[in-house]
Amino acid sequence: MSSEEPTPPPAAPPVAPPVTSGLPDMSQPPGPMAPAPTFLDRLIPGKNQNALISYYLGLFSIFPCLGLPMGFIAIRNGRLALAAAKADPSVAGGTHAKIGIGCGAIGFLFNLFWIVVLTIAFTFGRK
Repeated sequence: MSSEEPTPPPAAPPVAPPVTSGLPDMSQPPGPMAPAPTFLDRLIPGKNQNALISYYLGLFSIFPCLGLPMGFIAIRNGRLALAAAKADPSVAGGTHAKIGIGCGAIGFLFNLFWIVVLTIAFTFGRK
């Protein structure tokens, strides 16, 4: 009549995870593929609105006065659109985003240049 409790059985040794070679698991069938964008989706990327916004703002950023904010917004939206197109291949708009980033940068720098030139001209101009 001992009041000792029985000792628990020894724990099983830990099992190491299986070693993979970095290749995809072919034991399961692949999931459904996203449909490729159609010609119209590539022409007007309606699923990627940031690409369209970047494209149009980039093109219109060459206008004086409005070009500085338009160029900045075109660059920002273009980067968001490129990230969305890279994350999901079924989302078109990468080319629109690149054009928007390029035109937005040119328009931004063009307007910044003229703001600096006009500021210097008005500050140090003839009196």
